[in-house]
Amino acid sequence: MNSFSNNGGDNSSQFVLSFELLALLAWLIEHDTDKLQKIVDKALVSGLKQKLHRSDELEQDNEGMADQARYNIVEFFGLLETLLSTALSKDTIKCAAEQNLLSTIDQIDSTACDIETLRGSIEKTTTKLQSQPSANPQQVLFEEILRSWKPGKKHVGH
Repeated sequence: MNSFSNNGGDNSSQFVLSFELLALLAWLIEHDTDKLQKIVDKALVSGLKQKLHRSDELEQDNEGMADQARYNIVEFFGLLETLLSTALSKDTIKCAAEQNLLSTIDQIDSTACDIETLRGSIEKTTTKLQSQPSANPQQVLFEEILRSWKPGKKHVGH
């Protein structure tokens, strides 16, 4: 994940969104438009309507409005990415607990294996263990980590 970024600081900057965040947005549009509508309705009642009227009256300069728009977009997608990452982590921990993998995970050096590699490996392990319940959970997890782990130069032994 962690692909959300605002590249550069000028007016030509681009926003990069992770696949997971784009998938979440598509899912929300397809499945939760009613909840999104309730959020918008609540925002209007809770002060957004007044803020919109004030901004029309102030007639801010275009550059100031563009900077504020960029800031708001970055903040919104950054928050959404954080919320999604937190939810995915909770789900991964829940699946790991169900498969009795927590003690195995505690043995992994977090400085050598990043959280995204670990999360993906746990997800693949839990999927495999559902179809192969007699498999050794620790062995399956370690195999998945080795398949997806890409050690950096600082992790290579001398």
